[in-house]
Amino acid sequence: VWDGRRMLALDSRGRRVVEVREANQLRTVAAGPFEKPVGLGSDLLGRFAVLDDRTKTVSLFGSDGARLGAYAMGAAGPSKAAALVMYPSGGCGVTASSGATVYRFR
Repeated sequence: VWDGRRMLALDSRGRRVVEVREANQLRTVAAGPFEKPVGLGSDLLGRFAVLDDRTKTVSLFGSDGARLGAYAMGAAGPSKAAALVMYPSGGCGVTASSGATVYRFR
């Protein structure tokens, strides 16, 4: 994802978010308490979020990689999450793997 100034990627095996630099060099931006990270989203202010399908949480990070908080999806979220998007107006949405339903969080 593009966060307004750099390209970020989710390293699901390494359970971290990385900045993709020139010559495919990776720099860790955030290493979570992620168990099964499946989605990454960002806004154009440098903030980004990680969707963890096992813990059913969306963790929000500042541009410096500091964790700002988390949304617990609980029963309101999909049983199997597929993708994450951050809205310019704030909040985020999670889509289910079984369809196009979007679950919005603030």
